[in-house]
Amino acid sequence: MTDCPIAEALFEDYLRATKDFVDAAVKLHNLVDSQEDFAQAKLLATDTYKKCKTAFEALAKHGAEHGCFTVSEESPHQ
Repeated sequence: MTDCPIAEALFEDYLRATKDFVDAAVKLHNLVDSQEDFAQAKLLATDTYKKCKTAFEALAKHGAEHGCFTVSEESPHQ
């Protein structure tokens, strides 16, 4: 991606957060019939989504400030 170690670390954080969010969303999808478990899974999915969004924003901000790479102007987290 880039030779910038900070960008690499931020990208790894974003990848981890994205994986956690996808895992939480799949779990949520699989629990649609169980209201109690669904409610807990929804909280987890919401939390992991926020972490994913925060990680993306940190990566985009670093790239814009440091100029070591660019990300799409359109955030996947709208």
